[in-house]
Amino acid sequence: MRARSARGGAQGGWAVWVLYLAAVVSGGAIVARALSPALDETPRLAAASVLAYGCFGAAVGWLLGRISPTPRLPATTRWLAFLWGAFAAAGFAILANTAVRDRLAADGNPGGWQQWAPFIEEPLKNLGIAVVLLLATTRIRGALDGLVVGSLVGLGFEVVENIAQSINNAVAGFPVGQRDNLGSLATDVVHEVVRRSWTGHIVITGVAGFGIAYLMTARDSSPLRKWAIAGTLVATAFLAHVLWNSHRFGIFYVVGQFAVLVLFVLLVRHGRAREGRGAT
Repeated sequence: MRARSARGGAQGGWAVWVLYLAAVVSGGAIVARALSPALDETPRLAAASVLAYGCFGAAVGWLLGRISPTPRLPATTRWLAFLWGAFAAAGFAILANTAVRDRLAADGNPGGWQQWAPFIEEPLKNLGIAVVLLLATTRIRGALDGLVVGSLVGLGFEVVENIAQSINNAVAGFPVGQRDNLGSLATDVVHEVVRRSWTGHIVITGVAGFGIAYLMTARDSSPLRKWAIAGTLVATAFLAHVLWNSHRFGIFYVVGQFAVLVLFVLLVRHGRAREGRGAT
């Protein structure tokens, strides 16, 4: 059964637009304020980071836009998702993570904030998925659209996170006067392409997005089934983030990351099959 038309004006309304714009603008201001002190020391590194991760983001965005076998999500919807991740989710995550880090540092545990990050970042990204699906300029066809939206939210978050981390790594790893160092950026970019891109926010937020969109569009399923599937996928994404940040559990750490990637691929295949059958 096909989902009925879901347009931003009809479903989202002005209140959702106000939420979206307020979150993206204020989150962007937080990102700019957080990075501005380091930018004075690392102008070349900052510009190169934006260029390198911008190219990476463009390539991944192009691939994500071709997941669906039917007409792709409009560019407007894809940009709404990316900007939420890059500014709203990333900005408020910086604010909250900094507060948690400072509190734990005062207790002698400065690295412990990473274990709390999933509790902050996942709800911010998931809220963005729901908001963007409500604001979509064309009908959301099914759960596969949610996976694409979720992955684009994760992509935006990951691009900004990587830019910030590259700048912070240079500031922490080099003495004053030598921090505008492009060598450290090269290492960070290789790390992103080789490891993080297929185990990080792009993949886990895509898994959550599939579940959220399934809950919103699967009209051929019972409410219990929809909530069970959505809850399982959102919880899986959250646990994958916990595992990703832990760097523990030996072989289970590696196997767990591969398992999430396999789940992502299986969801893509299942979503394409459902769209081919005209179901959501």
